Amino acid sequence: MLKQYLAEHNISIYRLAKTAGTSYSATNDFVNLKTDVDSVSVGFLKKLASACGLSLDEMYAVCSDKFIINRKLPVRIRIQDGKYFAEYAHNGETYRCYVSKITKSTTKDIKPITEMMVDQQIHEREERKKADALLSHA
Repeated sequence: MLKQYLAEHNISIYRLAKTAGTSYSATNDFVNLKTDVDSVSVGFLKKLASACGLSLDEMYAVCSDKFIINRKLPVRIRIQDGKYFAEYAHNGETYRCYVSKITKSTTKDIKPITEMMVDQQIHEREERKKADALLSHA
């Protein structure tokens, strides 16, 4: 996530916009997830990447991935069209699920919200599997 990257490198949004030669308003909206990475121009992204010392590919990766939740089951939180999605693999299958719209409150609590949703989906899937096994033996 770009906001996290900026915090880790002590770069303010104002400084990023000034160094990149982009408007503060557009940069602020982008950093605060009001504008999706897929809806900005390549030129805008290149300017931000250059200001951060990143390649265009690195900048795209930073901006399109929120983060990976560190746990037994790696869960990647992706941002697309102003929404959070969780991607994870379980029992050899890959799953992608909608988590929520991007808001201040969900951004602040996205890790526990996503963990809860993924855990619930896995539990429901395992319960269905058990029920199917019981029905097939009946």
